[in-house]
Amino acid sequence: MSIAAGGSVSLTFDTTVGAPGTGVSYVNVAQVTAVPTRTTRITPDNDDGDQSEDDEDSTTTSPQQADLSLAKSVSNSTPNVGDVVTFTITVSNQGPSNATGVAVEDYLPNGYSNITNISGGGTLSGSTITWSGLSIAAGGSVSLTFEATVGAPGTGVSYENVAQVTATDQDDPDSTPDNDDGDQSEDDEDSATTSPQQADLSLAKSVSNSTPNVGDAVTFTITVTNQGPSNATGVAVEDYLPNGYSNITNISNGGTLSGSTITWSGLTVSVRRQRVLTFNATVGASAGHRRQL
Repeated sequence: MSIAAGGSVSLTFDTTVGAPGTGVSYVNVAQVTAVPTRTTRITPDNDDGDQSEDDEDSTTTSPQQADLSLAKSVSNSTPNVGDVVTFTITVSNQGPSNATGVAVEDYLPNGYSNITNISGGGTLSGSTITWSGLSIAAGGSVSLTFEATVGAPGTGVSYENVAQVTATDQDDPDSTPDNDDGDQSEDDEDSATTSPQQADLSLAKSVSNSTPNVGDAVTFTITVTNQGPSNATGVAVEDYLPNGYSNITNISNGGTLSGSTITWSGLTVSVRRQRVLTFNATVGASAGHRRQL
């Protein structure tokens, strides 16, 4: 190249900044390596690493870093089937730089449905919630929430809800966005799991006298047993009275009679325990004495 006396030329190029790491350098050195005329002030092509002559120079970049971490929690880890739970994702930035362009994805398993109230401008597509374009100041955090309805357990049904940081403008020194391999081993990925309560209920029905006389009063007994593993709450039982009985009395445990139906509601049956429900009825003269429940 030629440079007029008193003139200058500018040389430019573009490059992509790589991630910091052991042995990675950002000191970019340039020097004059040849001149067409003899000079006594400089020696071309002799940089020894310190850029001590004025025909050599360097510039250095310091890539921004934002140490992001993600924590996942759920409002109720042992809900009932049909309950609505709230999941909270907290993304924190330990700096030293502010984090921009942060994206987070949450992958919903098939144990949940009816995803609502997604905060922070998140969008649901299929079974994935995505938040993008988030900014988190150094030392700060953002909380992202949504609600989901808990489905019934069954073969192939999962309740492990995983979230991870999938993108950020800055380098994260101890984790790589969007690389969860299923174990949430890095601090920018986490999971929260629910274990829906289950109560194995059984009901047995008996009568104090299976061969009564017409006009006799008999006592019906309903025994509800809970084999667990959870306590059963909100239990409701109905007994449907046929026309062979009348004068229904002494209904236990707060049961109520409406027409020909007795209803018990709001019952609790602890694990390995029973709830016994009884009532009396007078045997009529007509056919159809068989009781149905």
